[in-house]
Amino acid sequence: MSSLTKDPTQPSPLGIFANRSFRRYYVGQTFSYAGDGLRLIAIPLLVYRLTGSALSVGLTYALEFGPFALFGLVGGSLADRLDRRGLMIGADFVRFAVLATFALGYAYNFLTLGMLYGGIVIISLAAAVFMGGQASSVPYLIGKDRATQAMSALLAAEQVTQMILPPVGGAFFALVGPLPALAINAATYLLSQATFATVRSGRPNQAAYCQCARSRPILQSAFAFSGAMQRCAPSPASR
Repeated sequence: MSSLTKDPTQPSPLGIFANRSFRRYYVGQTFSYAGDGLRLIAIPLLVYRLTGSALSVGLTYALEFGPFALFGLVGGSLADRLDRRGLMIGADFVRFAVLATFALGYAYNFLTLGMLYGGIVIISLAAAVFMGGQASSVPYLIGKDRATQAMSALLAAEQVTQMILPPVGGAFFALVGPLPALAINAATYLLSQATFATVRSGRPNQAAYCQCARSRPILQSAFAFSGAMQRCAPSPASR
């Protein structure tokens, strides 16, 4: 007669998603990735609508990439010293606030090219802080033995959203205009904050994850590089 008792050594069929904290974290990340995917096309289209200049659009992408690359190490250093959940919520709040300001500026006719460029730099810096907290939080949430699997799942979610949402965002921008596109983009970062707020805190002195992140620097580097390229590379819809 076979036993109906579950073997505690058997892995859950849900794998890494059996962990409630990681499920919430994954949902928050997906909302944040959705915001990135929509922003990737919405902001350059808005710059082109205001200026009619391809050069201005190119500068927009340069301002996305440059600060992120330069500030990436600082973001990682902050994640080693501060609460990572707080850093990620703060970074998403900054991105939400900037995009909400863009939406209000467009609605009330005070949005300028200088405001857009300054906001893009701020968003890029916030993205660097977010990525620093992201890479070092995963082993703490899921355990370092499953960190590689969890980061692969997050990378897959990022790749899918960055592939699908820029052309969808471009079509949405063309159909309804900049204001709804900017408002929805801001809302994705707000939803991300709300989801991350339900995830347990990841303070440096609590975590057993630092050794994992430091012993596998290629994972952290690949994650950051992928994020930079996906956020800054022009999508087919913008060509």
